[in-house]
Amino acid sequence: MLKDREAYWIGGIFAYSLKEFVEKVIYNDPATIVFWKDGTKTVVKASENDYYDEQTGFLMCLAKKVFGDDFRKIMNKYVWEDLDRRREERRIEECRTRAIEEIRKRFYG
Repeated sequence: MLKDREAYWIGGIFAYSLKEFVEKVIYNDPATIVFWKDGTKTVVKASENDYYDEQTGFLMCLAKKVFGDDFRKIMNKYVWEDLDRRREERRIEECRTRAIEEIRKRFYG
């Protein structure tokens, strides 16, 4: 008797293993290109302000393949807006810390 196997459906590709989705991956800083078994390809590029990382590039290609046209909308909602908010909070906290240190230096030497 055959065991039931877990199947995946990602971006229009059906497979029994995640390995069956990817044909080829090219890492060429700042771009990552994934060629899929269905004959399509996905390209992502790190921006000038980002550090290029192969793992992140591959995962972004996978997310882009899974979410299709909604990729940017989803990334904006769940990643980039939150990232911007956290960066701003960190910047404010760093400014507070520097201000407190300046006050301590002036008053306590």
